[in-house]
Amino acid sequence: MLLNRSNPSVSSYVNYASKPQNQKFNLLDNGFRIAFGIEGFLDKELRDDPRFVKWIVRYFGIDKNGAEYEKLLPFHKCEKADYEKFQAPRQDQQYLFEKFVSGERSLFCLDWDELGDELDIWGVEVAES
Repeated sequence: MLLNRSNPSVSSYVNYASKPQNQKFNLLDNGFRIAFGIEGFLDKELRDDPRFVKWIVRYFGIDKNGAEYEKLLPFHKCEKADYEKFQAPRQDQQYLFEKFVSGERSLFCLDWDELGDELDIWGVEVAES
């Protein structure tokens, strides 16, 4: 699904005790892809000028020993080969998707080849009260 929002809000959802360690869910193997960016409202150009913006993509959690961790994830400007790995958008979003594929507009993509199995989901989330 292609989501295009003006003034989006960021939401969070935690599924506690979702999977034990021996039941890993690999995002790459299951076709998960994500592209992200912030565009100018009028010019639709990706905001990536390093003088003004520093993009950081990270994930964090608690390992099987109970220690907290954080990892920065590698990413790059999406190329046509990246978009080819995405599921096809709905018909009403095809026109917008083609703008990104053609290079007329830009987004960032995670470096899936470098990440490999690092984005398995498993375990129990613990929150402090």
